[in-house]
Amino acid sequence: MNWSVRVFRWRVCLLMVLAYALLAGCAEMPKQAFNARKATQLKRVVLVHPENQTEYATDIVNHPGVSFGLIGGLIAAADIQTLHTGH
Repeated sequence: MNWSVRVFRWRVCLLMVLAYALLAGCAEMPKQAFNARKATQLKRVVLVHPENQTEYATDIVNHPGVSFGLIGGLIAAADIQTLHTGH
């Protein structure tokens, strides 16, 4: 095996390990201990159950028609409008 191929593989492996460490480190949520002194003013806890939604709104941020100038932009706007109105 060529020396430059080995170096390249080691660099790729190192880059993947560093990327994994960075992403895994960002995924953890910080834990906070319960502070009883600050919770003395807490009188009541309310659990709110949201209503079931029958419709969900979606927005197409980057429609492919926008890439084709004015006519494509008009077509994209019309397409997005029909998706919102349901016609």
